[in-house]
Amino acid sequence: MRRTSTVDSSHRLPTGRLVLLLCAVWAAAAGAQVVLPTPELPPEPDPARCDLLISLYAGVGVHAVFPGPIVLSDPIHRCFQNVMREDDGSGNEIETFDSILNAKVELGFGNIPIELTGPVETVVFGRTGNTTGTFDTEIVSMSLTGNIGGQPVEIRESPTHASPGQTTITDLGGGQFQIDSFFDVFTEVSVAGSPFMPAADSGRMVLVPAESVIPVETTSTWGAIKDAFR
Repeated sequence: MRRTSTVDSSHRLPTGRLVLLLCAVWAAAAGAQVVLPTPELPPEPDPARCDLLISLYAGVGVHAVFPGPIVLSDPIHRCFQNVMREDDGSGNEIETFDSILNAKVELGFGNIPIELTGPVETVVFGRTGNTTGTFDTEIVSMSLTGNIGGQPVEIRESPTHASPGQTTITDLGGGQFQIDSFFDVFTEVSVAGSPFMPAADSGRMVLVPAESVIPVETTSTWGAIKDAFR
């Protein structure tokens, strides 16, 4: 399913002209848990504000290496809006939603921050009729778009490789649910209208507490970014 993204971008991570706030480095302690007041998936659906999230999906370090090389690092995937759910007729829950991805991209002259938005479709196998339990999952489509130095960039889920995962939902009592979740995502990238280029391998995204993701600053210039596309 492909839909035009209407994700709320009014609370994007701030950027400056010379000192750019990159997405994040995951600094969570081992065993960090995500506890939410609802067992709904995706976690924290349709938040009122994208800057007040309890949880998000994060990758650590180098996430994907594309031909070029183009290196995608420290991604965070967050703010799942316009969520729709339906049963596929076999007891599996199909979820479609808009989202925001922040990451760092290395094109040969330093890390560049990017923010991409767009639709995602996931399937949670055996979810229908079950509030808690352990479920196999899969990202079946994802199309996230933005720009680098004024040039369009798109990251999509691979149409030829599955991006599986697993989610465990535990009822802690008192209206609280622990959610443990990950996806191993195969991606492809297109920069400045180039053909899509596949990553060498999948990258794992893990659901972590938002407070465990620490912003990191680095320096770059838009001139250097634009030179890459001349």
